[in-house]
Amino acid sequence: MKNTSALLIVGLATAGWSVMAAEKQLDISKIDVSKLPPAADKKGVTYAKDIRPIFEASCFRCHGEERQKGDLRLDSREAALRGGEHGKAILPGDSANSPLVLVVAGATVEPIDDVRVITNRSTGGTGIELAKAAFEHGANVELWLGRHEVEVPSWLSTKPFETTNDLMAMAEKAEADICIVPAAVSDFAPSKKQPGKIPSRSGALTLDLQPTPKVLNRFRKGARKALVGFKAEAGLGAVELKGQAMALVKEADVDFVVANDVSKVKEDSTSITIFDRKGQAETFAGSKALAAERVWRVILHGVRG
Repeated sequence: MKNTSALLIVGLATAGWSVMAAEKQLDISKIDVSKLPPAADKKGVTYAKDIRPIFEASCFRCHGEERQKGDLRLDSREAALRGGEHGKAILPGDSANSPLVLVVAGATVEPIDDVRVITNRSTGGTGIELAKAAFEHGANVELWLGRHEVEVPSWLSTKPFETTNDLMAMAEKAEADICIVPAAVSDFAPSKKQPGKIPSRSGALTLDLQPTPKVLNRFRKGARKALVGFKAEAGLGAVELKGQAMALVKEADVDFVVANDVSKVKEDSTSITIFDRKGQAETFAGSKALAAERVWRVILHGVRG
């Protein structure tokens, strides 16, 4: 593996483009591969231990032993370097020019005392899929992550947060080309955290909940090219959902809003409508992984109209 580990790491994002080439009969040699994630500085990188697990998580369904779109296999070092009918799929690139993408996912956690908290049912799944898709398409990705239930690939760079105030402080210093914020931020938090543990057998307990500050607009300054907000509602019709999305555009100065009805969100599927600043929209229903791809297509190419 001498002198090849950086080439393989740099080429990971190209795998996503190679699939597109196989499906759309594109000439992969004409694809701009200059914007790729940074090569690993880890010593002793091998295909079997470090590279194959990443490909296996995202690429083997189409480029593995059972199926080889475009005659491309990625389940061995030799096959990956050989390429497919559209040429090489792993090429060197200029990782310094990769776009920087910040994804903020998961739920905030507001403490009641040292044991109990207020949070919500967000799994973090949509945000993690968005981060994975960005990485696979060649971006430098940082994932800020609150409470979550979905496994995070080890190859994604993460930074944790807990409370709304934690996230507020981080947002003030955020800088990225594209900032996507599907995080489920608490609307209310206890006015005061009680030290220790509130006794559980002392009768009824009344909590004083205060509104939390809005966080999304704090990312606007640091989002150089696009800021994407999310709006989760329940039981709204299409007209009302659009009204809520357009209100968020005005409130937080976002470029796109991904809106949905929480009653249509399942463990691994969702239904979303993506609005741009003008109110033009695209709707998608399906897996969260495919929803992430649709969101990215709209960010990069605009709403189909």
